Amino acid sequence: MNYNEEYIILKIKNRMFDRFHIHDDQMTLEEHIQSLMDIIRTELSIKCVRFFVYKDFLKKYQHVFISYVTNSLSIINHEESGQSDVEKNQYIVDLPIHTDRCNKGLLLKEDNGVEFGMMLFSYDQVRERHYSNRFWKSLSNALCQILLGIIELLGTLSEKRRYQKLQRVTNEFYSSMDMEKVLEEVIQSLKEMYPSFSYQLLLANFNSDNNRLPIQYLDYTEQNSALMDAFLSGEFRMEDDRKKKRSILYFPMKGKQGIYGVLQITANQSIIIGHPDIKFISILAQTASNAIENAHLYQQSKKLIEELRLVMKVSQQLNSNLHLSEIVNYIVKEIKESFDSHEVGFVLKKQKEFIVLPGSTNYFFQKESKAFLSFVEEYFQTSKDSLFIGNFIQTNHVKNFPFDSVMVEPLRREGKINGFAICLHKNPYYFSFDSFRLYQSITQHTSLALSNALFREELERLVITDYLTKLYSRNYLDEQLKQSMENDKCGAFLLIDIDDFKSVNDTYGHQVGDEVLKQIANIIMKTLQSDGIAARWGGEEIVIYLPNQSLKYALMLAERIVILTEMETSPRVTISCGVSYWTKERKDHPLKLFKRADEALYMAKNRGKNRAMAYG
Repeated sequence: MNYNEEYIILKIKNRMFDRFHIHDDQMTLEEHIQSLMDIIRTELSIKCVRFFVYKDFLKKYQHVFISYVTNSLSIINHEESGQSDVEKNQYIVDLPIHTDRCNKGLLLKEDNGVEFGMMLFSYDQVRERHYSNRFWKSLSNALCQILLGIIELLGTLSEKRRYQKLQRVTNEFYSSMDMEKVLEEVIQSLKEMYPSFSYQLLLANFNSDNNRLPIQYLDYTEQNSALMDAFLSGEFRMEDDRKKKRSILYFPMKGKQGIYGVLQITANQSIIIGHPDIKFISILAQTASNAIENAHLYQQSKKLIEELRLVMKVSQQLNSNLHLSEIVNYIVKEIKESFDSHEVGFVLKKQKEFIVLPGSTNYFFQKESKAFLSFVEEYFQTSKDSLFIGNFIQTNHVKNFPFDSVMVEPLRREGKINGFAICLHKNPYYFSFDSFRLYQSITQHTSLALSNALFREELERLVITDYLTKLYSRNYLDEQLKQSMENDKCGAFLLIDIDDFKSVNDTYGHQVGDEVLKQIANIIMKTLQSDGIAARWGGEEIVIYLPNQSLKYALMLAERIVILTEMETSPRVTISCGVSYWTKERKDHPLKLFKRADEALYMAKNRGKNRAMAYG
């Protein structure tokens, strides 16, 4: 090799070294190759230059060619080059077919003689003879060193970039609870590291309007075995699509509590993806999985806190000594708001009959609800379990029933089912299982509150009623009479006494006498209905107070009770009744009102008993 040939090779090396030194790590693989091609074209005075690298060689440096896209460096199989039978010391070969205006090829060989590629160029025979075979050998070795130097430098930089991307994604993960931000950072890092790949996040459960993320719902009916295998097993899977000449990689997004989806990556089949890249992508997929899991746990904890607050709020309100109607009104309102339900009803058993409690929504007081209520009542006769159905209409348990989502929880008192709480929605599968559990918790607290309210109302009723006749007590009537004379315009007072009641006790005994008292009390309650207050005054005396009623109406009512008593009692007895009346126009007092009624009763007794008389 002469001095001129040595000088050319030295100049090519120096110029490439200057490029390395000046641009350091700022140049891409494409820019490095283009720079080398420019230098060769200039120094050798040729027009066309192209580089080919054998695919087998890529296995060693695959991470560089994956990370850096270049159009100036083609990848081919060694067999495709057509140079598999060249001599050992041969470096220049003729191309059988001109490729991109190139007619010659320089075999690129390492020091050990192993070929890793070829430089194609255009050269005429006259100028080719100007350079010796040693020159072409030296140029081949020099280009090998330069290309390997470029690839190894970029390989180091690629590794550095990986760690930088991992640090960036990790920093985002630990500094933010925003799952979408972390996912965006993961996808962006992958695109920067592997720009030729395409990405898809296949997630099992994700709600977002973020158009920047390549997200699709994971289809559980997907026939793709590699995809579903990765999702179910939690292991990396890969498949080759030979028709489309591509490879598809599936990275499971696995957290500590489950697998949330699959990161799908599609790559050109000519690119060899090595273990370091798979490991790097797996780490990013793991980071994305942790972000999704943290977001799920955060949302779940928020939801649990909200549910706990609701239960505590309901429990606190229910423990504030509310009456039965107040409890139902409050809890129906809370359930409708919390579960977005269409209808809410509470049904309790009273005297062996199930009754819809006031405060329930309108549907439960309509005829259309009777068939469903009967179905629920029959269900709890044989079962103690709750009802939680998402497609009730399809079950055909009740005809023409408009609600598909049904939650029914039994209400228990002393361990026995004493009623049930119903929550309905027209849409199918509207209530989640978590909603059902919350509903159970609320209704259990409600069941206890209803039992306490019923017990309290029972005690209050016992305090203000007579044990034998079930009429109100004298104290209760005194209070109501006093309030009425303060607030109302008028009122009538009826004093009733059983005629010859002593002879009834003497003839039939006190037990029969008690039965007679109960019969008369029932007649009075049936006749009175809700117009007034009836109370046992003492012994065989009963009083009735009619607020805002005239003397005429009171006397008519008294006469009717007198007639019914004689007709319906057994043994037959009669009563006498004295009626008095008060108005706002004159000053009056409960004691005066009683004395006038007593005077009227005395008059009725003196005139033959079994009658009613008035004393205004």
